[in-house]
Formats: sequence, structure tokens, C-alpha cells
Amino acid sequence: MKFKVKKGKSWLSATYPGPSLIDDSVPLQFESSDKYQPKHLTKGQSRRMSLLSKMTVDLSLDVAAGEKIDKAIFASRHGELGNSTHLIDLITESELLSPTKFTQSVHNTSSGLFSILSENKSSSVSISAGENSFIMGLVSVYTHLQVNPHDQILFVFSDCSLPERYKSSTSDGIDDHVMALIFNNDSPVSFEIKPGSESNNTSSEFPFAVDFISWLSGKDEERLFANESLTNWVFTKCI
Repeated sequence: MKFKVKKGKSWLSATYPGPSLIDDSVPLQFESSDKYQPKHLTKGQSRRMSLLSKMTVDLSLDVAAGEKIDKAIFASRHGELGNSTHLIDLITESELLSPTKFTQSVHNTSSGLFSILSENKSSSVSISAGENSFIMGLVSVYTHLQVNPHDQILFVFSDCSLPERYKSSTSDGIDDHVMALIFNNDSPVSFEIKPGSESNNTSSEFPFAVDFISWLSGKDEERLFANESLTNWVFTKCI
């Protein structure tokens, strides 16, 4: 599977190391800081959103500005787990539920908010596939462009730090991160993915999306290995 990236942006929490050397030739801009700072949301909009939606929608609006988006694909491993957990806590304490948090506790919260704020009426999907969520998002991008070769796709992946009670359920050091890319069939090939038996025989301490951001935006390695539960994947730069 070959992927052609027109443009993209990413942000990682400063708790992640990020790439040691930034590659200016790739179409993915990289940023890192202690806290995500929205640039395209009003204070009122930001106040009503969870951190995940705030990061996802704001970066999506940034990357999609001035672009024709034929389909938006959002992916997240844990989605609005923070909102859902808070609502469950309120129920157990017999407290009133917040209508805003209730409506924004579903997995397609970010895709819905993006469609509203960008006034984009094209179709969108929200993907969750456990630790394979990032890969399955890319597979969805690829299959759509095979069937609709003239379309342009916005792909967004994001995740946030887990509520304390759930941190022991995963071995990944999950903290806030978000990436938005625009794919089409007209741009130069940026990278390709092949399933295979190859592996780096090491397990990363970070979520794969974080490793991908550092890999694509950096100069360190030509290949990246994803040892997922379904299969192994080999990513190769074509830039």
C-alpha cells in the first residue's frame, strides 16, 4: 500500500521525545509542547470540548483549511474515555449528568464537531480497533482512494492520557498526541506499508502513532516496524 501525503501537521506532548532531527523535506510539520494550544477555536468552543476533541478538531480545521475534503476519517484507540468515565462516576454518585458531556462521550464526537465547525457535508467515519486503530485508519484511507481515485481524504488520529484507573490496562505510555494528514493520489508517494514477517524485535514504550509521527517527520530511520496484534507491518519512506 502506497500513501501520498499532500500536507499534514502533528503535535506531541512534551513527555514524548519526538524526532532527534526534523526532516524539512517531508509534508508533515511537527510540534511539541507541554500543553496543546488551540488556534482555530473560540474560547467558548474550547471550554465546551474535552481535551481530545479540542486537539482533534482544532488541528483538523488547521490542516483542512482551504482544502477540498471528500471524506474525513478519524481514528482513536480510546476516544472519549475521559468523558465516559466522568459520566459513570456521576451516575454512581446519583448526580445530574451534564448534557454537553453526555452528547460528547461517543467515539464520533470529534468527527461531528469538525463537520459542524468546518461546514463540511462530506461523509466521515470514526474508527476504533484497539491497538490496531492507527493501522486500520490508514487501511480505510487506502481502500477509499482505490475506489475513489480523485478524492482527497483527511485522516486524523488522536489519543489522550488515560484516566488513572485505566493506566495499568495498557503497556503503552499513552499521553496526549494528535496528527492530521491529507491524502490523495496526485502528490508524490511519501511512504508505503507492507505486511510481513520482519520485525525490529523490540517493543516500543510508546503508542505506534507516536512512533509514526517521529519517524515520518524525522531523519533517523528509513523503515518503521509495527508489531500489531493482527499482523506485522513494515513502513518504508519513499521521499
